[in-house]
Amino acid sequence: MAAVSTKMAAGAAKASKVENTTTETEKAVETANTAPEEVVKLVYVGPTLPKGQLKQNSIFEGTEKEIKKELEKVLEKYPLAEKMLVPVRKLAEAKRKAGTAGNIMNKWYADIASGMAGELKEE
Repeated sequence: MAAVSTKMAAGAAKASKVENTTTETEKAVETANTAPEEVVKLVYVGPTLPKGQLKQNSIFEGTEKEIKKELEKVLEKYPLAEKMLVPVRKLAEAKRKAGTAGNIMNKWYADIASGMAGELKEE
């Protein structure tokens, strides 16, 4: 019985030997997925919110996750404000779109403004 147990143990040891079969491509993908988030500069192009919560043309720098964390309370109250955060390189285009009737950014701008108006009436 002891001989059988020894053979089983030796077989188990061989079976438990793990071979690394991860390819270089898979390693590159794993590294890319764990890379730190990119730092960005975003500008808020929506209307200035009441009580200094968020001012038009405010610039934020950091990862998107950090910026959203910083604006968490504002975005909870005004979820469309998140859509009005644009990269600095797209500032001119975003401002033009926010001021042009019939454009989605213009609608978001108007919806935020009307939400503020409703909030101010309640106070």
